[in-house]
Amino acid sequence: MEPIVKPMELKTSRDYRKLSGELDDIIQALLEHEYGFYKIPKEKRHLFVMLENMLHLQLMINKGVRVLGGFDTLKIEVYDIRKRHNEIDQSLKNFKL
Repeated sequence: MEPIVKPMELKTSRDYRKLSGELDDIIQALLEHEYGFYKIPKEKRHLFVMLENMLHLQLMINKGVRVLGGFDTLKIEVYDIRKRHNEIDQSLKNFKL
């Protein structure tokens, strides 16, 4: 019987086959680090951009990740995501026109 879903090979300029292991290593490092600003290696920048958009994971570990600057930046901010969300909520409650 032929499978319903045929395997597909993604053709990109990057090799994403080891992506989950690399992301797991970065998440483990985030759990060990305190809040603050850090420099990241250039070849790992795309992983931090992916991690920056994983909101559910950031809420689970209570560490937000933000890549600072433009396309060539090598700095990130690790922050308390619940505290930041509470500050945003309070500012919206106090906002009056």
